[in-house]
Amino acid sequence: MTEMDDRLKKLEMTHLPMSDLKAQVASSMDEKPPEDPKRLARLNARYTFRFDFTAKNGKRWEGTFTSVIPTIKTRQMIGVLRSQMGGGAPIGSLDNYVDNLNYAVAHLTFMLDETAPDFPEWANDLRNLDDPSVVFALWNTEVQPHEAMFLGRE
Repeated sequence: MTEMDDRLKKLEMTHLPMSDLKAQVASSMDEKPPEDPKRLARLNARYTFRFDFTAKNGKRWEGTFTSVIPTIKTRQMIGVLRSQMGGGAPIGSLDNYVDNLNYAVAHLTFMLDETAPDFPEWANDLRNLDDPSVVFALWNTEVQPHEAMFLGRE
């Protein structure tokens, strides 16, 4: 027996019969982790969620929203609104904070269904809010992940 044969002999799994190994592999492939209900809901074009956010100043913002995936036409309108909010300035000419705020407000304006039951009054015109962190929380934690999940980006 050569040295290579000795090494290969040591690698043999004689303590488990091949049938047991095959069964273990097959059963592990059949096991699926439980689906996250929020993830499943975000796969739909309409996604209803409960928003509850407390700003650093202690003010609480809450409500029930329905996010709707925009059509191409709606995406064009989002772009126009974003441009208008930036005063028509080229996108790269605004500072990142204002550009990101305009981006979020424009998307939320068109993606949140204002006709949905329980739509909070404070969200009727997000530009009237005095705390941008509310807009970013709504966009970053619920609406943007819904869009990403629906479009297969997440």
